[in-house]
Amino acid sequence: MKLYMCRKCGTVIETASGPSGSSCPQGGNHIWNLLTNDGSTVAKPGLIPFMCKKCGTLVYAKQRPNATQCPSGGGHVWNRV
Repeated sequence: MKLYMCRKCGTVIETASGPSGSSCPQGGNHIWNLLTNDGSTVAKPGLIPFMCKKCGTLVYAKQRPNATQCPSGGGHVWNRV
């Protein structure tokens, strides 16, 4: 599944298709960024845990997620856990 993160509120969703942009808790619409094309929000066989050093988000992916648009500012700094 694809993982997306809203760069405004930090919400991470797992979906096969593009997420809805409406109703961000930070106001207006979500601004989604694709973290990985093959990942999960829960541990699964074959996926590696990664945590962003800046925002603390934990995701599971086959390879290091995209670094763009961390909600804490700048880009994510992904480390294997």
